[in-house]
Amino acid sequence: MLKNKGIQMAVCSSSPYETVMNMLEDMGIQSYFDYIESGENLAHFKPNPDIYLEALRRLKVDASEAIVYEDSQIGIQAGKNAGMITIAREDLRYGQDQSQADFCVKNIKELVRWIERVNHGKGY
Repeated sequence: MLKNKGIQMAVCSSSPYETVMNMLEDMGIQSYFDYIESGENLAHFKPNPDIYLEALRRLKVDASEAIVYEDSQIGIQAGKNAGMITIAREDLRYGQDQSQADFCVKNIKELVRWIERVNHGKGY
C-alpha cells in the first residue's frame, strides 16, 4: 500500500530488538519497513525523542514531513518532542491517555486513508 507509493516507514519500538523483529517476521511485514529501531540501542527512552530523531536521520526525512503512529502516552509525547505530527491508534484496553495526539484513528486502514488524503493535498 504505502510502500508501493514511495512512502518510507520505520518501526521505533521501546521493546527489545529481538521481540520487535520476531513480531514483524511472524506477521510477514518486516519487508515493508525501511528502518527498524529498538530503544535498547539508544541512551534515552521514550518520551525522549531520540528514537524518532534517529529514524528521521536515517531516512533523511524532516520531522515536518513525518508522522508518528502510536498507542501509548509516552510514545505520543516522544513524537511531539521530535516535532512530528502524532496519530494515536485508539486503544481503550490499557487506559492510555491519548489526548495529546494530534489525531486519532481506529485502526491501520483508517491511518492509511488519512495518509492518502494528506498526500493528495486534501489536508488533515
